[in-house]
Amino acid sequence: EVDRRVEFPIDAKRKREMTFPMNLCRKALSIRLQDACASRELDRRCILNSIIGAPSLIATPPPEHERYEELNWTLRGLVAVATWRDAIETRQPMELHLAALSRSNLPKLEVSFDSSSLITDKGMKDLLATTTAGLQELNLDLSFCAAISDKTLHALSEAVRVPTGLRKVTLSFMVGAARPSPLTDTGLISFAKALPKTTEWLDLNFHGCKAFTDKGFRALVAAL
Repeated sequence: EVDRRVEFPIDAKRKREMTFPMNLCRKALSIRLQDACASRELDRRCILNSIIGAPSLIATPPPEHERYEELNWTLRGLVAVATWRDAIETRQPMELHLAALSRSNLPKLEVSFDSSSLITDKGMKDLLATTTAGLQELNLDLSFCAAISDKTLHALSEAVRVPTGLRKVTLSFMVGAARPSPLTDTGLISFAKALPKTTEWLDLNFHGCKAFTDKGFRALVAAL
């Protein structure tokens, strides 16, 4: 039996973030650095010119630049990841989150849905559809999520094919002893076949997933 008193770093991180006001989070999903203020106008000029690599930091920066947008999408993506679970659980519209993450090209995607009753296969499919070529590390905790099934493993199979340099994959699908496992060899084999050769680290937690058999695990081992 899992000791639920143990707090993992990813869970502690979520606790810190969950008290942040959602209305401010949604505003941050539309952030534009070029419109931001600084304590001094000179500081603002220096920051924006530094972002675009201008030869003079004190010159008047252009109102728009592609480097602004690259950084804007990166920041929006980070906000989207940090607030994804809370947005789901407070039933927020997810369009801004989806747009932010799909255009951010973040190297790392880490989200804990541990014990969430509202995260579903559809929600995971939407999240994983935002995977970009730049992803290097994927860390998802779906422990004790009652609405997750093989469909999420199939969505993961599609997602891990997108990045060109995915190196590290950490997944948890722990299931409580009182509930039958919704995951089967079909989903595991699909995921195993999709694992890219660039993967250097694979950490899978299937504690309580009793529907898996040697057939599924053989496929996983063969993919390593």
